[in-house]
Amino acid sequence: MTGPADESVADAVLAVRPYLPSCLVAGPAVDRIVALTRVLPGALTAYLGFECHLGDRPPHTDLALRVKRTEPGVQVLAGASRVDGWNRSVRTEPVWTRLVDLARRWTDEHDDTSRLLAALWLELDIDDDDAAGGHPTGRGPLPVPSVFLTPAQGIGPLHRGVRAWVTGEAVPTVLGMPLSPATVRQVTRAVE
Repeated sequence: MTGPADESVADAVLAVRPYLPSCLVAGPAVDRIVALTRVLPGALTAYLGFECHLGDRPPHTDLALRVKRTEPGVQVLAGASRVDGWNRSVRTEPVWTRLVDLARRWTDEHDDTSRLLAALWLELDIDDDDAAGGHPTGRGPLPVPSVFLTPAQGIGPLHRGVRAWVTGEAVPTVLGMPLSPATVRQVTRAVE
C-alpha cells in the first residue's frame, strides 16, 4: 500500500471494503477494523490479509499486515522514514516499542537481523467488543499484535543459525524477555 503520507491502514481497508464478501467479512467487523487501524500509517504495509473465522455467525474477522524487508514499511516501523503518520499513543505501547527496536535492527546492515529476516506479519485480533475509541482492555488504541517472523529465503527452517537467532534474539526482542530453556527446547524439537 502506498499513497500520501497522511493515509492510514484504515484507508486501504476502506478501499477494498466493496470487494469483501459479506458472508466472510461482515460490515460491523470492517467498521471495527477501520476504527482500530486509523492510528497506523498506510506506508507501514503493502499487503493486508483478512483472517475469517469460518462458521462464525456473524462472521468474525481479524486483520494481518505484512512488513517486508524490501518495502518501505520497515523504514516506517523503524522510525527512519520521512513518512510518519504514527499515533503517538501507539508508538509508546511496550509491544510496539519493541517492534520498533526489532525494525531498527532490521534496517542496520551490520546486524544479523537485516539478512535473516525477510518479513514480519502483524495480526490484529479484532474482538466483537472493540470500540471505535480504543481497545476495551485499556491497552491503548490497538490490540496487542500477534507477530509472525518470516526467515529470509535460502535459509531453510532447519538452519541452526536461524533457529538460534529466532529463539535467542528475535522473539526475545518482541517479548521483551528471554525465552526459557524449556521453550527453546520445544521450538527446536518442533522445527526438527
